[in-house]
Amino acid sequence: MTTTNMADASAGAPNPGIPASSFYGRRLEESTDALFHELDNGNLSDLEGEIDNSSDSGDDLEEPEQEHADSEEESADDVCEVPAAAWTKKKFVKPDTSFECDELPFLNTNEEMPSPWDYFSHYVPKSIFIDMAERTNQYSLLQEGRCVGTNEQEIRQLISLHLIMGVMRYPRLRLYWKPEMKTRLVASTELSRNRFEKLRNNLHIVDVSLPDPKDRFWKVRPLLDKFEARCRSLKVEERLCIDEQIVPFKGKLDIKQYVKGKPHPWGVKIFMLCGESGIVYSSLPYQGSTTRLDESLKQQYGVTGAIVSQLAHRIPCDKGHKLFFDNYFTSLPLLRMLLDKKIFAAGTIRVNRCQKCPLEPEKNLKQKGRGSSASVVSKDGKVAVTRWYDNKAVTLASNFVAIDDEDTAKRWSKKDGCYIEVKRPAVVRMYNSSMGGVDKTDFLVALYRTKIRSRKWTLRMIFHVINASVVNAWLEYRRDAVARGLTSASQLDLLDFTLSIAEALARVQSLPKARKTRKAIALTFATF
Repeated sequence: MTTTNMADASAGAPNPGIPASSFYGRRLEESTDALFHELDNGNLSDLEGEIDNSSDSGDDLEEPEQEHADSEEESADDVCEVPAAAWTKKKFVKPDTSFECDELPFLNTNEEMPSPWDYFSHYVPKSIFIDMAERTNQYSLLQEGRCVGTNEQEIRQLISLHLIMGVMRYPRLRLYWKPEMKTRLVASTELSRNRFEKLRNNLHIVDVSLPDPKDRFWKVRPLLDKFEARCRSLKVEERLCIDEQIVPFKGKLDIKQYVKGKPHPWGVKIFMLCGESGIVYSSLPYQGSTTRLDESLKQQYGVTGAIVSQLAHRIPCDKGHKLFFDNYFTSLPLLRMLLDKKIFAAGTIRVNRCQKCPLEPEKNLKQKGRGSSASVVSKDGKVAVTRWYDNKAVTLASNFVAIDDEDTAKRWSKKDGCYIEVKRPAVVRMYNSSMGGVDKTDFLVALYRTKIRSRKWTLRMIFHVINASVVNAWLEYRRDAVARGLTSASQLDLLDFTLSIAEALARVQSLPKARKTRKAIALTFATF
């Protein structure tokens, strides 16, 4: 499946959006605030990656062989067999899509904002550090015959150093302890390089003598469960999306995946439910045949439909939430099921999933020119399938929007050598503006990702969850800050927020007090 990192069909000249290649893998020359502003405006989507003549590719979640990643090839059984539906070309009648907003918990504006540590500790509580210390001691005794003798405070300092390394990114590990390059914050952890390596090599969070054969992620399950529990406790915003996230890893792992088009195509795949803001509300790690999916949902909607249905359990029914996903997940039975729960959904769809829908031929739309579109509606009026022609034909299905009120988007014309105005259906506009939540999360995690050169996938997963917890905590903080009426200048950016958490972890006796402004944090870390 191609990722939904697409240059937005709605973008205007001369800067139609941020290319996906700029999101990851390097320090961006542009400011984070500028990029985040572009992401907030939805300028990251392009339906050219969803053309209709693509093969029916996907992933049937069968268990892959050792050392061979699953391709994104979908079996014929992935989408359940359904009879051909009856269709009409009548205008689609939109349902009432009004959103019943759940108010955020009352925030007393006279009180100080919670500290970054307060937000982070909801995802990674004290019990995690205690368990890590106990299990690390146990593992070292089992492997080496000698206990490393660590404790909660040392584990906290170990995590702190990894967060600092994600920010500083020296090319070699030993440089962090080199006298002329050693910072105050690194020195405050009181961990030598040898001690750091010893702890990291033995780091564990579970009893390795008690494996769970039904769970490929049993070695990191406590951390995953704490993260998921906090995500599920958050108030869900109106517009949501479901997409894949890849945790970079190329070592030996039988559930390792290759997803073409991702910035890091090799790694552990996680299905994510995110809001427009980038906040993660639920996640489902892929683990082959043992992926935790409801069998009845798989029989009704296929594997990919079951993934959406299971993640959508997190969304309150009858509130008018809008959910978006790409053609890897979309099917007409799935859209009908979501509509019955008053969850309005839309997504690109593959032609072979359209139940013999009489779509307008691509050549007819091409003759009419760019921006032409056509729509058909199911006889029951629940689903509309829209085909839009830009550079190529794109097909979208929805249970709440079709062509409706068209607007225009500026698109580059090779023929004319300039930007031209192209008509755009409402379903395309909404899809483009709402499909970037997972990409936004990936972008933020990649900014200060903890890079580890290790063959242990467990280390990659542990620190990925730590990084994701920092990002989700920061997005929570920003939402609360806006609700309190704080200006952007008085809010901590992600860098300062991350360093504040690192400082809190490094302190042995006490935690830092809440920071009121960015300026205070900047002064604290002036040595950087």
